[in-house]
Amino acid sequence: MGVHKDVSFHACLLVLGMFQLISATELDDATMFCTMECGKFSYAICPRSKGSSRNPICTNCCAGYKGCNYYSVNGTFICEGKSDPRKQNTCPKNCDSKIVYSKCPLSEGNRVIENIECTSCCTGYKGCYYFGLDSKFVCEGKRSEPKICTQQCDPKVAYMICPSSGSTKLLTQICVNCCTAKPGCKLYGHDGSLLCTGKSKSINLVCWQVLELYAPTSALNPVLDTTGKMIRVGFDYMVVPVRKDLGGDLGLAFIGTQVCPLGIGPCLNNDSGLSINFFPVNSKKGVIRESIDLNVEFTETYTICQHHSNVWRLDHYNPQKEDHMITNGGVKRNPGRDTISNWFKIVKYGVGYKFVFCPSVCNYCDVICKNVGVFVQNNGQTLLKLSNEPLEVRFKKV
Repeated sequence: MGVHKDVSFHACLLVLGMFQLISATELDDATMFCTMECGKFSYAICPRSKGSSRNPICTNCCAGYKGCNYYSVNGTFICEGKSDPRKQNTCPKNCDSKIVYSKCPLSEGNRVIENIECTSCCTGYKGCYYFGLDSKFVCEGKRSEPKICTQQCDPKVAYMICPSSGSTKLLTQICVNCCTAKPGCKLYGHDGSLLCTGKSKSINLVCWQVLELYAPTSALNPVLDTTGKMIRVGFDYMVVPVRKDLGGDLGLAFIGTQVCPLGIGPCLNNDSGLSINFFPVNSKKGVIRESIDLNVEFTETYTICQHHSNVWRLDHYNPQKEDHMITNGGVKRNPGRDTISNWFKIVKYGVGYKFVFCPSVCNYCDVICKNVGVFVQNNGQTLLKLSNEPLEVRFKKV
């Protein structure tokens, strides 16, 4: 017998509340009965892991924080930071070109927390240093920062092996990442390398799915066009590759010698391509946001393939297969098992965005998660296909 969504939702809230209560009981006695103090702190500094090969940080060993290790682009250890957040050194402001990223005890979140209204040394987070209204150091927080896992699919994950499965490779049938993986489960990349081992105390997946259903999409960042405006449903946009050597805007092109379906790729000679529309899984939402399932359709009504729509899809989708072309001939809307190959996501990448195939419109379907990249045909035409290396694009309103 099915459970009404409202009942299921409230049951999940109860489970999450119990989880938080249990988490609270794991704190030491000093944090069990904390009081909140308002107007005492002006800001806090929380050293956090930052940077990547694409977005290197600007710092040096003197200005780096104690407890944080700093690394080069190839992962070589450079130094531990020398600056104490409680009393920072007077350091040169130059960027050490060898330093690309840092590893700190804290990971995600803001490094500097401003406009603190009500907290206390007891309720402040460990690893965060709190300063008074006179900008003098007051204390370090005593409470462990809660770890909240996002339910996004990591496209780098090809398969996982869990203690319960022995040596059997489990294809990622559900949305998984290093944070949500169950304890002991090892996640591997497409080249077979180990990405991470799960440590999460997972909450029932059904509860997460119900909460995702009710969670406001406004919490997700809107996708922006080349002018910085939000991309909206019902408007036409051109998809512009950031790399100009690949060609012009995206359009339709022949795949080898076959006529239909048509492939998708940058137009040769930097010619103008075809405009597109987006159709999010929730048709009532007017703004396109990152990481939501959506259909992509070229607005051109006439093509040589009269029996194929201009909706993007994976051609001959097979979750056991690595190599998939992006072609026309898809179906709009009707999320579920029969349309699984027609759903894509837009994710922030570099100075622009990337398309990702990692559909979450079918909870029981066997899916793969991979970036949309490119390959070049013998005639020089670049076409879209699933790839480890994504194609970086921007969206220009027509």
